[in-house]
Amino acid sequence: MRLLAGFQVLALWGRLWEEGGGTELVPSLVGPLVRMTLVREAELRRAMLPLFYDLMDKDLPKVEAGLMDQLDELVTVGSGDAQYQQLFTSILLEKVRSRNPVWRESGIRFIHAVGRQLDRLLDYRSVLEGAENRDKRMSCTVNLLCFYREEAGRQEMFVRYVHKLCELHLPAEHFAEAAFALRLHADLLPWEDSGRGRLKEQLYLRMLHYFDRGKCWEEGLPLCKELATVYEGILFDYEKLSAILRMHAKFLEHILTELRPEPEYFRVGFVGLGFPSFLRNKVFVYRGLSYEKVGAFSQRLQGQFPEAQLLTHNAPPDTSLLTSGDQCALCSFHTW
Repeated sequence: MRLLAGFQVLALWGRLWEEGGGTELVPSLVGPLVRMTLVREAELRRAMLPLFYDLMDKDLPKVEAGLMDQLDELVTVGSGDAQYQQLFTSILLEKVRSRNPVWRESGIRFIHAVGRQLDRLLDYRSVLEGAENRDKRMSCTVNLLCFYREEAGRQEMFVRYVHKLCELHLPAEHFAEAAFALRLHADLLPWEDSGRGRLKEQLYLRMLHYFDRGKCWEEGLPLCKELATVYEGILFDYEKLSAILRMHAKFLEHILTELRPEPEYFRVGFVGLGFPSFLRNKVFVYRGLSYEKVGAFSQRLQGQFPEAQLLTHNAPPDTSLLTSGDQCALCSFHTW
């Protein structure tokens, strides 16, 4: 039934372009075409995926925006798979290279970017919910937000995953990390714009709340000073100025009087092809829990990766491990 409906769409699609129209319909066609090609029917996918070329030929920028939005929404809730990723890139690359349009280079870059997006979305989806998988989900979330900021240039999608990262930190009581995540959004907002300035203020106040709960008062001091400058010189709100100065004083008092354990940091390298792609042959720095030493941290790490061989030394890994199918986690103290 789905195959029949798909081929009927294919026949009507040809008439649409033959009549020289359709350009104004490009934004509204992207979503339905994405949904149709995500149906798990290889024959339907092979028939329908080339239609993206027609849309790209009419209005590539609108296809870029709409396609990435749709894939992010649909793949994270269960649509799509590795076969879709492979067919999308291979079919459309072949189409662009054989037709050689004027937008060839930008089209090829976009197709490769969608392939990388799908790779990260499938990783993100594959990590199950639950506290035991929280660190893996954080890694996948960071992969996605970095992709949307650095490769795709999609600020609104970057911000969406920044807030998802913040929400992952809170149940684990990683309050300082949650605040630093929000800083990524706040740094994009100017004080001069009244609407975005109010949002920036709200983010700063949330960050101060999290720094307070995480006992990272030193990190909150610059925010207090910046807010004080805004309240005094831009908003002329002396009631808020008074409140933020009291908070600044309270943070200083905590720094002087509160006893806090010095956190330990651990450098972990995930070596070997046995790790999922979002960890494979990458190095991360973890902040330990209160009073957590390398032995307890290693035990916690082993619980997340029971099949991994755990090594606690600073020596670089054997190069053969990088391409092996094994899992080897190198864990050591990290100093700043």
